[in-house]
Amino acid sequence: MKTHILRTIVMIAGLVLAAFNPAGRAAEAGAAMAGIEQKIERALYRGDAALLTEAEGELAVALKAEPGRAGLRYLEGFGAYARASFEYATKDKKALEKGLVRADELLAKVKGEPWAAEALALRGYVTGQLIGARGSMSGMTLGPKMKRQTSEAVDEVPGSGRALMFHGVTLLSTPEMFGGDPAEALRLFTRAAAVFEKGEGATVTGWGGALTYYWLARARLKAGDLAGAKEAAEKALEREPEYAVVRYGLMKEIEGKLAGK
Repeated sequence: MKTHILRTIVMIAGLVLAAFNPAGRAAEAGAAMAGIEQKIERALYRGDAALLTEAEGELAVALKAEPGRAGLRYLEGFGAYARASFEYATKDKKALEKGLVRADELLAKVKGEPWAAEALALRGYVTGQLIGARGSMSGMTLGPKMKRQTSEAVDEVPGSGRALMFHGVTLLSTPEMFGGDPAEALRLFTRAAAVFEKGEGATVTGWGGALTYYWLARARLKAGDLAGAKEAAEKALEREPEYAVVRYGLMKEIEGKLAGK
C-alpha cells in the first residue's frame, strides 16, 4: 500500500514539474516534429503510402494539440506535397495537379519566420511541378512565379539547404532563353550539399539532403560530368538507400551513359 502511494506521489510530482517546464515541453514538441518530418521524407523517397499515412496521423494529433504551431503547418504542406507526388506513378495528371494545388494552398498559410520563407521555397518547387502537370504552355505564367518564389526564399533564408536547392531546380529546369542558368544551378546544388554535409539542413527543418544530391547528379549529368553525377547519386543513396527514383531510374541512366549505351 505504501509503495503504491509513493508511486502515485512521484507520478503527480512529475506531472507538476512538466507543467512548469516549458523548455521540456518545447523539446518534446520539437522531437515529435522531427520524427514526423523524417517519416514524410522517407515516404516521399520510397513512395511508401503506408508510412506517409502513419506520419499524417501523428501530425493530425499534434495539430489538434497545437493548431497554431507554424512548424506543424509547414509539415502539413510538406505531407500534402509528398501525397501528391505518389500520383507520378499513376500518371494521373489531374490527380497530380489537384494534390499539388492542395499542397501550395497549405504552404501559403504558413506564417512566421523562418517558416514562411521555408514554405515559400517549397512552394516554388511545387509551382515547377505544376508546370509539368499542366503542360509547357503554363510555364509562361508559372515560370516567372516559380523563379520569384525560390529567389525570394534564398534572399530570406540564405543558409537554408532547401532554399538553395529549390532555386537551383528553377534555374536548371527553366530554358536559358527565359532566364535559366544550368551553371549557376550546379553551383547552388553544390552549396546546398555543403550545408547538408555540415549537418545544418538549415534554419528550422532538416529534410532535403538526399533530394539535393539527386538534383546535383542531374545538374552534373547535364554538364557532361558522368563520374560526378554517379558520385552524387551514390551520396543520395547513402542518405536514403530506398530512394526509388535514384536507385531504379537515375543511377541506371548514368551507368548506361558510362557504359556507352
